[in-house]
Amino acid sequence: STLCVRYRVRDHKGKPVGGPMYVLQNAFPYKRMGRILAVLFAIFAVLASFGMGNMTQGNSIAEALAVTFGVDRTVTGLVIGIFTILVILGGIDKIARVTEYLVPCMAVFYLFGTGMVIFTHLHNLPAGILQILCGAFCPEAMRYGVSRGVFSNEAGLGAAGISAACADTPDAVRQGYISMTGVFIDTIVICSLTGLAIASSGMLGQRDAQGELLNGTALMIAVFSATFGRAGEWMLALSIALFAFATIIAWEYQGEKAFEYLAGNSRRTGWYRLCYGMFAFFGAVCSLEAVC
Repeated sequence: STLCVRYRVRDHKGKPVGGPMYVLQNAFPYKRMGRILAVLFAIFAVLASFGMGNMTQGNSIAEALAVTFGVDRTVTGLVIGIFTILVILGGIDKIARVTEYLVPCMAVFYLFGTGMVIFTHLHNLPAGILQILCGAFCPEAMRYGVSRGVFSNEAGLGAAGISAACADTPDAVRQGYISMTGVFIDTIVICSLTGLAIASSGMLGQRDAQGELLNGTALMIAVFSATFGRAGEWMLALSIALFAFATIIAWEYQGEKAFEYLAGNSRRTGWYRLCYGMFAFFGAVCSLEAVC
């Protein structure tokens, strides 16, 4: 994020724009190689925006609403796609205003809920921690740890630097520190509380009415339901919907800027926005295995 602010440029409207592709292009000592790496990064960022930044989040929203309220996935997908297009047509200012309100609301709801789950099942916590430690050092656990770590905070992925570059600040180092807090809150706080809540609840390994192993969103809904009843399901579904939709909107900006870098013309981004809204729909109707 620090480098992306340091080497950002101005677009045709005079607004700051940057990201790893501009860092590679403008700061890499070997200009030709830097340009090649910049193009490759932009391509991968566009693909990631459709996949982990969009379809996976739409799938989480659809799963939460289907399990909690019985909403058809197709209906959820249509609503997500339409709302996504409406929000992103407003540009970065609209995106910033939406995420500014959605993310804090999600964090408060979710942290309160997971904290109460752990407190309610405090007697199970030592056994849960032991279970985590025993299962953490096998190859499968490490593989999922890496992939879910990228999903949770983008550390090392580079895409977050695209958003950091548009920050209204002249201090690149300060922006780097601010970006670091996201990694801490997402993974060290929220993900740790999630793991401890699952481990202490006793729901890990449980199956649904069809005999399928509970996983992902369905597992967390079962954890909240066992502690808070129907109100817990509602609270978690709302938190997931808020956070996932905010992520969809934020990733759209990052993917759009990478697409602009490749296309060299901001007027072509309309096609990207339309496709992005369509992929939000596809993510909602597809299975979790397909989108991951």
